[in-house]
Amino acid sequence: MLSGIVLWWPKKWKGLKQRLQVKTGGSTKRMIWDLHAVGGFYVHLLVFAMAFTGLTWSYRWFNNGIFLVFDGKPQQRKNTPDNGVIQLPGAHFYENLYNDVNRELPYRGEVRLNIPLADSLSITVSKRNDEASVDNVVDFLFTRRAPAGCWKNVCISTKQPA
Repeated sequence: MLSGIVLWWPKKWKGLKQRLQVKTGGSTKRMIWDLHAVGGFYVHLLVFAMAFTGLTWSYRWFNNGIFLVFDGKPQQRKNTPDNGVIQLPGAHFYENLYNDVNRELPYRGEVRLNIPLADSLSITVSKRNDEASVDNVVDFLFTRRAPAGCWKNVCISTKQPA
């Protein structure tokens, strides 16, 4: 890719306009050459975007580097906290949990309950914020039984401080 761009790049800035457009008024040979050169340049943009996203998805070090460049700190991993006391929830537990989540996070959005496979993990509740100005804003609420027997909610919010 890099060698193709180096060979394609014009020697003078005036020639750049010619390299970005196909000349249709010339001979057939010239038009085919322009299609090859101009099309190759625009395909380079697409191939670069694919390579860049592939590196981001494939390598954690590259993804962390992008966070450092644009945000100044690496991406934080959010783990489900452990559940201290293992007990089965009582009657109407999930109904009460749903009401607690809507009280804690009062905006409109889809609520999801993730029940863990192991009893030692917390129940994770996520709520998508449909009222946010950007798409895909989700808040998480981890619910675990405290030693006193009551349920404790730990909210991890994706909301930005005002």
